[in-house]
Amino acid sequence: MMQKKPIEYYGQAFVLNPENNNLLQTLEELEIAAHPLLAPNRLASRLGWGMTWIIAIGLMILLFSLDFVNISIIWFYTCIIFFIYTYLSVPIVKFLLKRKR
Repeated sequence: MMQKKPIEYYGQAFVLNPENNNLLQTLEELEIAAHPLLAPNRLASRLGWGMTWIIAIGLMILLFSLDFVNISIIWFYTCIIFFIYTYLSVPIVKFLLKRKR
C-alpha cells in the first residue's frame, strides 16, 4: 500500500510553487497509483505479471486434472474478469479523478 506521506509532501511542494508542472504531474501520478481501485493491479505487480499468469493457468490445469470441473470453470471466469479489470482499471481511475476535479 502506498503511504500518504509522499502525496502530502508533493502537495505541499506544489502549493509553495504552483507553476512547477513537474510537481503537478508527479502528484497526479502518485494519486493514480495510490487509488484504492488499483489494489488488484498492485497485487499482480508485486507478484509479477508473469507469475500471476503462471499461477492462474497452473491452478486451472491442476483443478481440471483433479476433476474439479465446476470449480475450474469458475476459476477460469474469475481469472478472465481479473485480467480484464486490471487492464481497464487504470483508464477508469484516470477518468474518475479527472471528473472529480
